Amino acid sequence: MLNRWPAITGQKHVAARRACLGVLEGLKETRDARKAFVEAAKEADILVERDPFG
Repeated sequence: MLNRWPAITGQKHVAARRACLGVLEGLKETRDARKAFVEAAKEADILVERDPFG
């Protein structure tokens, strides 16, 4: 997420990066980072909501 993101960095991507770093620093909850990551993946149109192999 920090170095290789398949889309131009958007507002939700930046928020997700901050949330993930906040978890690493002990300032945020993992559920908040997950929610932000999902929103960033939607923004980048890369979210897979179901198992592509199942």
